[in-house]
Parts: sequence; structure tokens; C-alpha cells
Amino acid sequence: MPARRLMIGLAVLGLALLAAGHLGRWWPPGDSLAVARLWLLVAALPVVVGLMLTGARRVALLSGLAVAASGWVTAVALSGGPVADGGELILYQKNMLFDGGERAALGADLIASGADILTLQEVSTANLALLRMLREVYPHQYRCAFAGVGGVAVLSRHPFVAESGSCPAPGIVLVRVDLPGAGPVTVASIHLHWPWPLQQPGQVAAILPALDAAAGPVLIGGDFNMQPWGWAVQGIARAADGQRIGGYWSSFPQFGRLVPLAIDQVMIPQGWSGQLAQRPLLGSDHLGLLARIRIGP
Repeated sequence: MPARRLMIGLAVLGLALLAAGHLGRWWPPGDSLAVARLWLLVAALPVVVGLMLTGARRVALLSGLAVAASGWVTAVALSGGPVADGGELILYQKNMLFDGGERAALGADLIASGADILTLQEVSTANLALLRMLREVYPHQYRCAFAGVGGVAVLSRHPFVAESGSCPAPGIVLVRVDLPGAGPVTVASIHLHWPWPLQQPGQVAAILPALDAAAGPVLIGGDFNMQPWGWAVQGIARAADGQRIGGYWSSFPQFGRLVPLAIDQVMIPQGWSGQLAQRPLLGSDHLGLLARIRIGP
């Protein structure tokens, strides 16, 4: 009986934490809990088995259903949905790291990728030299200041629509790019703060209206500092009428394979499709994301 009560107590506590991690839209600490959702799901499995072994079968069934539902929602967000068909438009997303090394190697990789558009974060004073080097291939550049680690920028081979660049909220740059075969497309580069108790919730609240008001279609690349299933990611995708390209486990490998953090995102408009490949660190602490995108109707 004590073992049964213990397992039921663990189940109640675990389910409460798991459920709270789905409430980031309404309760900012929920997104902080969402970061740890994978580990909560893994920890839930022995608890469900323990409930069965101690005779609390009804609680085990209810707990198992709740864990399965949470796992399903998480898997769908991680996979990115049915966006596996790539095309000829190429976007390279990269957090450069404000004091990163290997800038020459990074610049060479950006150019060699053949990307039409670059979405960059941590464009610090030290990294501005790389942007100047890239100007020959990416002559169209728009940058917004951000935090002490550096600003956000969009670079393009293709011309910007005149006077379309803006810095509507901290950590986002918006600019209209005249893309062959698509016409004017709004491109955003985003860098979010860390989640609650830091500034991410207020920052997202300021970014959502800017994306709501942006002329579509909208392409987004950014360092979101949030897992794909968190409200910060899901809310921005909804505001942009977009969908995340998935298919990768982690983009920030600093804590090892047992702590997967897929916190860098590329989002494309609904009705478009894309394939994503990861690029090396190249002096940063974030992997690059190279998206091949098929333009939709």
C-alpha cells in the first residue's frame, strides 16, 4: 500500500508538470516546463509501469493515455508536418555567435551553399566584417540591433522591395524580398531571449502583432531558444500563417546527445514545402540549417 500511494503521488506530480508544459500560451512558466518535456515523457514510463505493478491499474491507464497524448502532440511539432518535398529556393539559417571563430570558413560555407537568403543572428560588431565580405554575393542586406550579443539580419541575392525593411520589435527584422517565381515575400530573422523567467514571453507578445500585420507570404529563420512544441514557436508560426520545417533532433549540441535542443527554426508559408539539412558549427555554438523550399501557390 505505501508503494502504491508513492506511485500515485509521483503520477499526479508528473502529470501536473507535463500538463503545465502545454500552457505556455496562457502561462509563461509553461514554456519553461515545455523545454523539459522530452525528459518528463521518458520519466513517465517507469511511473506508469510502477502503477501497474502496484495494482493502481485505473490510474496507470489514465496516466498512460495522458502521456501518449502529450507525446503525440510533441512528435507532430518536432516532425514539422508534411513538408518533406524540397525545391529550388534556398534559405540558410545561422546564429553566428557574437565572438565566434572560423568566420572565413563560415563565410565560405554560406556562399558555397548557393543560398538565396541568409537569416542571421548575433551579428555583433566583430561579425560585421563577415557581412561586408558577403556583400559581393549578397548585396541586399538589412540589419536590426538587438541585445549585447548582436543584431539580427537578412541578406539576399535578390533585391528588396524599396523601403520595406523594418525593426518592428526587439529581436526581429522584417524585409520584403522580390523572389523569382514568387514575387514579393516577407522574410524575417528572429532571435528570442531565453524563456521565463527571462524576457522571452514579453518579446514574443511584441513580435506576434508585427507578424500578423506583415504582408504574406512569410519566410522565417531564427534562433528561438525554445523547443518546437513551445508556444513561442507555435504562436509565431500561427501569426505568420506558416509551418516549421522539422526532421532534426537538435541544433544546439552544447549539452550532448542526451539533452537535445531543437531551438533553431525555419518556417515556410502554409502550402509551401521544404527539406532541411544541418550545417556544421563553423565557430558557432549553433548548427546551421539549410532549407530547400518549394514555392507554393
